[in-house]
Amino acid sequence: MYLKYTVNGNPTQNTSGTGQIAWEISEILMGNITDMSTLSYGTAVAEGTGPTAGVYTRQRPTSSGSHAHMRFKKKHCQYDASTLPAEVILQVFDDGGNYQTLKVSDKDGANTGASSYFCNANAAQEGAPYRAGHTYHFIFNDTTFVFGFTQNEEANPNNDRYAFGVWSDFEKNAYDEYAIGVNSKYYPGGMYHGASRGAKVAYLNETNNYMSMYRFQFQNQSNGTFGNSYMETSYSSNESYAPSTYTTQATHSMYPPPYKRIFKTWGPSGQSITMAPILYNGQTLQADDYSWSNTEVSYLPYRDARFHCPMLNCYRITDAIGSMGDIIQTADNTQYYVFNGHRVGNGNISTSMQSYTYHQTCFAFPKNNVPIT
Repeated sequence: MYLKYTVNGNPTQNTSGTGQIAWEISEILMGNITDMSTLSYGTAVAEGTGPTAGVYTRQRPTSSGSHAHMRFKKKHCQYDASTLPAEVILQVFDDGGNYQTLKVSDKDGANTGASSYFCNANAAQEGAPYRAGHTYHFIFNDTTFVFGFTQNEEANPNNDRYAFGVWSDFEKNAYDEYAIGVNSKYYPGGMYHGASRGAKVAYLNETNNYMSMYRFQFQNQSNGTFGNSYMETSYSSNESYAPSTYTTQATHSMYPPPYKRIFKTWGPSGQSITMAPILYNGQTLQADDYSWSNTEVSYLPYRDARFHCPMLNCYRITDAIGSMGDIIQTADNTQYYVFNGHRVGNGNISTSMQSYTYHQTCFAFPKNNVPIT
């Protein structure tokens, strides 16, 4: 299911304004509002099939205007009470109703990651969920939960912000059943989180550029202990974007490499859009030191025992091919919605996210629910 919600008017901050927006959006996602003419603070369009009943449980808001954020508990798309009772908590907006963010926590509300705000919390004015003209975009499916936004139009489109976060399930395997057996908080899934500016400008050297990857309670490969990955918040030394040879923290990344451009591909009718499945990379190091004197004990604890994991129904597509909310359609007539993330530059891993970041990354997620058994 895809939802686009645009704020109109100027509702007040906190529960009386942001709380009403959170209530209306969550009511649409839960299937309780289907007549969009009844909305108080926005206009909305919902398309596609919704998730399987029982996958999501809304925890907040509990009633109209009661909370300044919305919170869902999500079951894994292959949930099984006996072998994989995996659950995760997903929260949209912060507790004060001041910023857009997607917070991810374990089933008990602990080990919260992605608590940094979209756009790195540069200014409340640019992050306020209740600001008139903000447009929110959601994918609400069994395998994927996506929350994105585009800032309302300003005089200079280069100042418009865009951001999104996606939490995606991994397809379960025997390891996952083992891992949750020894750590009830474990969940086979991960997220991407990215933001930039100039949402409608394909080519822009943007220094206000951000992306990160996150998993909670992954198992360290070397010693078997469980811990959380590190959320990147620095533009200038972002290991998720361009990992160094030896990182000293649990910084995870993705494949295709987030610092490289994605070009068009070729098909029977000429050039077409590339759709590359995203792999969560829990072993980020660019190189291993195999010298006889180095055992890499200092670095192995940060490597995820799950190794590289497909993020189900998540695709990195050709750069600058569309704006958030655009639809692309594959040869089998499956429709996907476009979301804009961080910007890439010259493909050099030594280049930070603060320089030479020109090209707008695009991602795609299916409009209709894709159940996984």
